[in-house]
Amino acid sequence: MIQNKIKIFYEDNHLLVVEKPINIPTQADETGDPDLLTLLKDDMKLRHNKPGNVYLGLVHRLDRPVGGVMVFAKENLIKIIWLLFAAFWRTQVVSWNIIFLKIVKVI
Repeated sequence: MIQNKIKIFYEDNHLLVVEKPINIPTQADETGDPDLLTLLKDDMKLRHNKPGNVYLGLVHRLDRPVGGVMVFAKENLIKIIWLLFAAFWRTQVVSWNIIFLKIVKVI
C-alpha cells in the first residue's frame, strides 16, 4: 500500500484527494517511471479489494517537478467536474481564495 508514501487528504465514493510528491509524473509518460495515477489505482485495488480494473479519472494535472494537492474522480469524470464547478459557483470566489491561501500556508 502507498499510504506511507502518498498522503491521502480526503476520500469518499466520488473523490480522492492526495498530496502529489515532487518528481513523480501525474500520469504515465515515455520514461516509464512510476506515476501517481497508476500507483493510486493499484493502491485502491488492494485497499478496497476490487477485482478487475479500477477507475480513477484525472480532474487536473501537475507537472513532474511540482508537488501539491491532486484531485481524482472515482466515478464519471464529467459528473465530478460539474459537481465541483457547481460547489465552487455557489460560493463567493473571494472566500475560496482565502481558504486556498490558508491551505497553501499550512502545507
